[in-house]
Amino acid sequence: MDELDWRDLQMAWSVAEHGSLSGAARALGMAPSTLQRRISALEADTGVVFFERLPHGYVTTPAGEYILEALSPAASMMQEVGRRVSNQSQPALSVVTVTAPLLVAQKLCALLPEFIQAHPEIRLVIQQDEQLQGLHPGARADVALRVTRKPDEHLWGQRIGGIDFVIAGKARFASMPAAQRPWVVFEDAHPGTPQQQWERAHVPESQRVLVTSSRQTQVEAVRQGCGVGLVPELILAGEELVLIERPDPPMSLELWVLAHPSCKQNAGVRETMRFLGERARALFRAAQRA
Repeated sequence: MDELDWRDLQMAWSVAEHGSLSGAARALGMAPSTLQRRISALEADTGVVFFERLPHGYVTTPAGEYILEALSPAASMMQEVGRRVSNQSQPALSVVTVTAPLLVAQKLCALLPEFIQAHPEIRLVIQQDEQLQGLHPGARADVALRVTRKPDEHLWGQRIGGIDFVIAGKARFASMPAAQRPWVVFEDAHPGTPQQQWERAHVPESQRVLVTSSRQTQVEAVRQGCGVGLVPELILAGEELVLIERPDPPMSLELWVLAHPSCKQNAGVRETMRFLGERARALFRAAQRA
């Protein structure tokens, strides 16, 4: 008898474990006919009948069980070695935290399936953030999507596109004289924002029926018919809202994807920035045109 081939013994052990050729073949990644030939060759070489071929499957003979029982620790050890090798060969998981205003984050959800499939090595953590939190080494966010006209000069990133604001509301407000329309006004903690400047200059106190510091609450109140509001045009697609008129003078902001320059060395951040820069730009352009 020639020296036993460990691979053949492993095949026999797998057949015994699964109780069938088909189950063992699937586990080993080979055709059942090939496995059958290798088992028959092993029995011919050793002179030992390892299995009884029964209609319901392969059953280990006493002689086969005696031999394969001695292989069990070695087979388990080889499985563990294979698992460890597989774990080491897989790329390290990169966790990238992205902050974005809620309305922007909701739009980005359309891109997430594509990103997840294309980059299994990156785990995104998306956090809602309406404020312009600082991006610096050690900050809680790696990448920030910011709606602003002028991002900090020291940050690294690119402009995704412009966001036009329009006066929108339920259709019934379109035929109403402008001086009689009720308004839902957005006021956050930063009184100098372009939207607040516009609203303070053009929306009289007498027409303000609701004031909120939450962008989402403002948009939802407009959806529910509380009044008209100055909202991003990109949210109108698929909504039961109409564009009543464009503000005069025009009101617009810009969407940027930004990170601290120290993150340029992080491959996960670089790829996330590249993806958002390319795909989010196309997404927001389409939303603006809709």
